Amino acid sequence: MPPLSRIALLLACFLSAPALASEADEPRLHLQADTSQADLAGQRARIEAVVSTDAYVELRRTGRNELRASLDAIESGIPAEGTLGQAAPAEQARLIALGEDVNKLLDRGYADSRVTCSRQQQIGSSFSRKVCTTAAQRRRAQAGIDEHARGGRSAPVVESTPAN
Repeated sequence: MPPLSRIALLLACFLSAPALASEADEPRLHLQADTSQADLAGQRARIEAVVSTDAYVELRRTGRNELRASLDAIESGIPAEGTLGQAAPAEQARLIALGEDVNKLLDRGYADSRVTCSRQQQIGSSFSRKVCTTAAQRRRAQAGIDEHARGGRSAPVVESTPAN
């Protein structure tokens, strides 16, 4: 193999590595016309295995239940001895929409669980400490700050005095 071909091959492998790593971190549901129940079972096992890791720690019980319910509905909509393409067109559209909902849940759970660390100065000390939080924790903290800034009220208070 000529040296230039080796360099091109190594470069292609190097550039595709991040794409492969992100695919391993973020599972996706791929529904095609030739998707059978066996194919779906394999995808489901992979999704459930990855969702049970720390990469999806912020995907709460309701999100996990919604994910399972959507996967169950997709599985029951695919013909037992056939493929997604053999289902009725309206059923195919419904199953594909459910698949998109599953992918949105997975994307949101992964994004919410992403951990970011920062150094924070300790009050009264010259030392700083490392603080790591998920995106969802930062969003909840900001919502608490906003709530406190509004005076602890979630909605404007309307006076209830009767008009005479």
